[in-house]
Amino acid sequence: MSKYIKRIIQVFLLYLLIIIQITFISSLNFPLYLINLPLLLLSTVVIIDRTNIYIYLALIIGFIFDVYTFSAFSVYMFSFVITAIISRFLQISYFTNRSVYSFIAITIFITLIFNFSYHIFNYIFNIYNLTEGFFLSQSYFWQALGYKIIFHSVIITILFYIINFSTRRMKPYILEKK
Repeated sequence: MSKYIKRIIQVFLLYLLIIIQITFISSLNFPLYLINLPLLLLSTVVIIDRTNIYIYLALIIGFIFDVYTFSAFSVYMFSFVITAIISRFLQISYFTNRSVYSFIAITIFITLIFNFSYHIFNYIFNIYNLTEGFFLSQSYFWQALGYKIIFHSVIITILFYIINFSTRRMKPYILEKK
């Protein structure tokens, strides 16, 4: 299969995942609608993939979210790209092995970075339209963030074991000195 057809299929599946996120998951009840599947996909790609495709993935996810949501345009794109860059730096610098603990730690960092950057950009772009206070002083933000961290950690653990048992990509390898 040519690499262009493979990329088109990947973009189509990514688009389908985002549509599922926007239509199905966001319509669930309180704690379950906080699950962010594209963010978990970004987390998995940052850890598993050795190329720089995570930047393009973050741009595509952010763009599609910006098109389909009511936030200011580019809030999601900036948030996903910043999240991807920082999480890749953390993965390369600090979490070099591919264990379940590194998956969970990077997913927690990705969840934190994305939520803080999204809310900061959203606050900056909507500073004159705000009816409520700064997001850090709201108890709902912290409660939702706790649920997101718990759900994302559980889902990424299940995903880690599925990937671990189905492929050889997660097997231990020897680190190379640079």
